[in-house]
Amino acid sequence: MVKKTKETNPIIRKNLSIGAEDAEMDDDFLQECFIETEDVNLLLDTTKPQRIIIGRTGAGKTALLKHLKKHSDNVIQLSPENLSFRYLADSSILNFFEEAGVNLNIFYLLLWRHIFCTELIQKKYNICNEQKMKQFINRFVASLSGDKGRILALEYLQEWGEKFWITTQERIVETTQKLETDFEAHASGEIIKLLNLGAKGAQKLTEEQKYEAANIGKNVVNKIQVEKLTQVINILNSEIFNDPKERYYILIDQLDENWASEELKYKIIRALIDTTKKFQRVTNVKIIIALREDLLLKVLSETRDSGYQEDKMESLFLRLHWLPEELENILDKRVETLFKRQYDKKQVKASDILPSGQRDKHDAVGYIIDRSFLRPREVISFFNCCLEHSAGQTHINYKTISDAELAYSRKRIRALGDEWANDFPLLENYVNLLHGLPSSFTFSTLMQLPYIEDILLDIACYDSKRCEKDKICKITKPYLEGNKQKKRSIILEIVCAFYQVGLLGVKLDETYPTEWSYNSTPLLQPTQIKDKTKLYIHPTFYRALGVNIKAAA
Repeated sequence: MVKKTKETNPIIRKNLSIGAEDAEMDDDFLQECFIETEDVNLLLDTTKPQRIIIGRTGAGKTALLKHLKKHSDNVIQLSPENLSFRYLADSSILNFFEEAGVNLNIFYLLLWRHIFCTELIQKKYNICNEQKMKQFINRFVASLSGDKGRILALEYLQEWGEKFWITTQERIVETTQKLETDFEAHASGEIIKLLNLGAKGAQKLTEEQKYEAANIGKNVVNKIQVEKLTQVINILNSEIFNDPKERYYILIDQLDENWASEELKYKIIRALIDTTKKFQRVTNVKIIIALREDLLLKVLSETRDSGYQEDKMESLFLRLHWLPEELENILDKRVETLFKRQYDKKQVKASDILPSGQRDKHDAVGYIIDRSFLRPREVISFFNCCLEHSAGQTHINYKTISDAELAYSRKRIRALGDEWANDFPLLENYVNLLHGLPSSFTFSTLMQLPYIEDILLDIACYDSKRCEKDKICKITKPYLEGNKQKKRSIILEIVCAFYQVGLLGVKLDETYPTEWSYNSTPLLQPTQIKDKTKLYIHPTFYRALGVNIKAAA
């Protein structure tokens, strides 16, 4: 049954959509349909601590940054892909000393501080040539009062002054080359011979040579001019960016892309987080970065040190969460924009072209949102599928929603594979474990599946190159070799992985609510799962996995 207003609706044309799923490609709809939330105000307020946007793929991180850039003055946008970090990864000298045991974290911190200081000063004073830089230095010298901190800051500015108008990429290469030169200048003859071999060269060192190389590296790193840069940051706050009416923003996105090796990426992002925290002291400047939640967890895990306290970083995080009514607003605004453009009709909401009545205890809008992980990208994707399957009709009905859901559900399985390719590159293969199951079941039910052993053996048989990168595949190898006692621990790890990626929700106890990784704790530990622990397949995947809803436990 559909609403009586159906006669007033025009025919839905082919190839209509309410925008692109990816904010990078969504310029046609994004700005006109952007929903302002309190998140925007928190980010724009430079006195508020929130400056690291945390969310899963499709949660709206890039959309937020694009909105800030369009509606703010004095914005600097940096992309890691364009910052020449590959030069660091390819540096045989840096690789040599890291393999020899030298901690280069101070250098990575220096790099970010240097980038931010120079970018901000260049932006503020429009420094594009040597003459402009000299004018800035002269203005700065005229106000010197003999203060030690100001003198240190001046020394730093004079040292790098002739480089202020070069590109950020060139600046990173220049700074790295300076460190490489310092390393070479202090190395002895035997060590110099091995420098150009990088990490392989360090592996050939004798214990005595390794000790010498480590000391050389530590001495060079310890001389890095962190104190001078700290004074520059202080000066930025007290004298350069001291007007609260003139705020500056540095925006950094796309940190999850392939711009450096995984190991180097984690170190550079950790240094970026620490530098972002340090720049809080510059009151009218805000560095805002977007990070996928799984990448943040990986960075913190791989770079954890004895002095690090995660709770002290929490105030920096802006974790993106969407309420169902906010997602409905997004849907309504995009549908209204579509109909206004295509048919010159105003004030058309999603519910006006969706069927009345309920399906699975939801109205049609709620049904779509229930299959979205509470993220804008999925809402847009599902609705676009509905439009595609409704071409030639005046309304979307439940049959076309059902047809669209199958395509959408399969698409989300593929998207999960892409999203989690670094941790679980074979995810799409072992997701078949859930095929044909009820929408909810206990862990013991999973353990008793008659085909469970066949699936485990299939996983274990994948070629070693693909398997060595996949956490689940690696732990199934002992099972292939006949160690049947590993079965329970393997299934526990699979359940934890399915929870992490969003395939499964978990009810740890009858008194607990059902938890999903996207709106609760992002990780589940095997020790938390008992035989009676109840597991739930997310509604997004019902159709792709052939879930038996009526047989739910």
